[in-house]
Amino acid sequence: MNKIKVLIPVRGGSKGLKGKHLQIVNNKPLIFWTLDQFIEELGECIEIYISTDCPKISELCLSKYDLKILDRPSYLALDETSTEDVLKTIAQSWNNSLNQDELVIYASACEINRKKGLIREALDFYKKNNIDSFMYGEKSHKHIWTNSNDKPKLLCNWMESYSPRQSSGSNYLIEHTGLILITKLKYWLMGNRFGGKIFVKELDHLYRHVDIHHRIDLKIASAILS
Repeated sequence: MNKIKVLIPVRGGSKGLKGKHLQIVNNKPLIFWTLDQFIEELGECIEIYISTDCPKISELCLSKYDLKILDRPSYLALDETSTEDVLKTIAQSWNNSLNQDELVIYASACEINRKKGLIREALDFYKKNNIDSFMYGEKSHKHIWTNSNDKPKLLCNWMESYSPRQSSGSNYLIEHTGLILITKLKYWLMGNRFGGKIFVKELDHLYRHVDIHHRIDLKIASAILS
């Protein structure tokens, strides 16, 4: 049985924080937080791939982990490059060796606050349920505003038809595919991050998302981990 391919895009460039993934957070490089948890919880059934344009990131990861490096061409390492473009390109290189319905996993290297057991929980849930894509999400009011008639209106019109955001009363589950996204290869080949029958599992209310773009975010992440 093929091991599930886990793809972690790790671009070398960052406008806000130079060498972001190499920065030390609580005594280890930022990217190690993601790698350690995936290996600890799913190590026996996954094969990890790092997509990067940075030799320092490659050398650092290979110095500690048994994983595969996918050298990313410069045209896929730009500020405007989408995650979907990266996923599609890599999926095309896997297409000859994988069935299009095989599972693939995407994860962000910047998510340092995954609860212990969350990754294993995700894969177990996926295998037990008839779904195509799984991710986590959290409730948010930030996409709702009230107009002059005191009636709630969506801040962005496109959200009305964006199916992964699941309505729950006046709340919306904002999906965090970076924590872990389990889906099928065929959706990446289509240029989509996910698709089909989607399940967004609500995160514990104590979860705190940290989007790391600047040095202050590293301090916030360190405080949360502590």
